[in-house]
Amino acid sequence: MAEQLRAMTEIPLNQACEVVRVEGALSLRLLDLGFYEGSQIYPLYVCPGGGTRLYEVKDTRIALRDRDAAEILVKAVNEHDSGKKMLHRFGR
Repeated sequence: MAEQLRAMTEIPLNQACEVVRVEGALSLRLLDLGFYEGSQIYPLYVCPGGGTRLYEVKDTRIALRDRDAAEILVKAVNEHDSGKKMLHRFGR
C-alpha cells in the first residue's frame, strides 16, 4: 500500500507527521531548520488571520508561512509510532 503524501499545511493540529521530501526555492533553508527526510513534525498552532502556522521540529518551535510549509511533503504517523506524547504540546 503506497503511503499518502500531503503538504505539511494539510496535517491537522497535534497530528504527528514525518517529512518525506522538501521542494521549492527555500528547500536548503528548510533543511537547515531541521525539515529533512525522516524528521518528526508537530503542527501546533494556526495564527489568527491565517497564512502562518507554528510547528515543532527537533524540540524547536518554528513559525512558517503556509506557502513555504506547503513545499514540505509529509506522511502522517500515529502518535504511538512517533515515540512522543502530544499532551500539553503548546504549553497548556
